[in-house]
Amino acid sequence: MSRKGESPSAKSLSDLFSRAYGAVVDSCSLILMQKGGYCQTAISSLGLLVTCAVCLETSLRNCTHGRYAKADEELLRIAIERGSALISDDKQILMRARRFNIPHLNSLTTLLCLFGHGIITENDYAVYLEHLRAEARYASWIWQYGERAFCIVRDEILAV
Repeated sequence: MSRKGESPSAKSLSDLFSRAYGAVVDSCSLILMQKGGYCQTAISSLGLLVTCAVCLETSLRNCTHGRYAKADEELLRIAIERGSALISDDKQILMRARRFNIPHLNSLTTLLCLFGHGIITENDYAVYLEHLRAEARYASWIWQYGERAFCIVRDEILAV
């Protein structure tokens, strides 16, 4: 994921998408992907790592940040040890991931990744995006980044 004000490029998106395979996913992102309708597709197609702590949190269907510091620590530790990316929609976890130079995505960029790898169609993407928009509380710049990234994926990455 980019920082505020940065524009995506075909190279930066391709690099990010390649890092998504085997990424560690947090509970909030897992819940957003479930509500978006693409959770199982993401887990199976990208080989996402879901920790026991995250399974426990999501079985409660409750996304509470800061309460399960152990789960967050575990996610960061595993990402560092495996050299994996991290999928999170928790601003605090993402800030810590940046400090450790851990590549990171959110639920929106994970959806873009599925589209960019040809795992889902453009029509599927539109449906999942609509569901995600109803659930995710992203800043407008993140949605705008996603729109620009989608056009790059469709017009430059998949067009090749």
